Amino acid sequence: TVLEGYAFFSDGRPIPAPTLLADQGVPQAFMSQYRDWLELAQKFYRRALGPAPQGVSSVIFLLEGGANTQQGCRFSGSSLPGLLLIGLRAGCLDTSKGFPNDLSHFIAHEAFHQWNQDVQMMDSLTQERRIMLLEGGAEMAASLFLSETDGSKEQGITRDVGAAAESCIDRARYKKRPLNDLISEGDYQLAYSCGMVYTFINLIRIDSDPTVALGTFWKTTLNKSSSSRFSGSTDFNGTFGARTPVQNTIIELLAQNGY
Repeated sequence: TVLEGYAFFSDGRPIPAPTLLADQGVPQAFMSQYRDWLELAQKFYRRALGPAPQGVSSVIFLLEGGANTQQGCRFSGSSLPGLLLIGLRAGCLDTSKGFPNDLSHFIAHEAFHQWNQDVQMMDSLTQERRIMLLEGGAEMAASLFLSETDGSKEQGITRDVGAAAESCIDRARYKKRPLNDLISEGDYQLAYSCGMVYTFINLIRIDSDPTVALGTFWKTTLNKSSSSRFSGSTDFNGTFGARTPVQNTIIELLAQNGY
C-alpha cells in the first residue's frame, strides 16, 4: 500500500498505511497519549490555517540504544509531507506524569511542518530566510499552541520568545559572524531561535495577539505573489521592542542581516 509516495511493509509484504506505526517496545499507553496530543496540536493549527495539505501518518521508533532508561528522555525526528518520524529513547515512554514539556514542544513543532514546509520551495526568498521561516515558524507555532493549552497564553509566549531571543544573541555573538553567513554555513540551530523571533515580529505586525495573526501570516507567506512583504524595512523597536523586555540587541542583530 502506498501513502502519497511512502510504502509500508511487514515481513516483506505491503500493508495498509496506518495512521500510527510504532516499534514493539513502545507501549500502547504512550501511543495513545501521543495520538491525543498530536490531534490537539492539529486541531489548533487547522483552526488557524485550515486542513493540512495531506493526511498524516506517524512512525515512532526507538533510537539506537534507546532501551536504556538511564539516559533520560532523548528524542529526534523529522517531518516529511504526510509523514512524521519520531525517534525516542525509553526514558520518554513513562506516561504516568505526562509528556515532558520539551517532548510536547517537539511533537507540536514537527506537526506544524505539515502546514509550513512549502516555504522551502519559495525561490523568491533567500535560503537563509526560508530556513528561518521553516524552523523558527514551527517553533513559534508550537509555543502558541502550548501556551493556549496550558493556559499561560501571553505570559508563556513572552517567556518563549524572550528565551529564543537570548539564545539567538548568545550564539551569534559568540561566533562573531553575520547571522546569514552562519546559517548558510550550516549552523541551523540559529534558524530555530532567531527564526522564532523573526516570525513573532511578523505576527504582531498583523495583530497584537500572535495567535490571531497565525493564519493570516502563513497564508500570506505561502502565497508566492505576496513574498515581497519581506523585502521592506520594519520598525522593529515599535513592534517587538515594546512587547517584551529582551534587549535591543536582537532587533539590531536581525536588522543588520536584512530582516
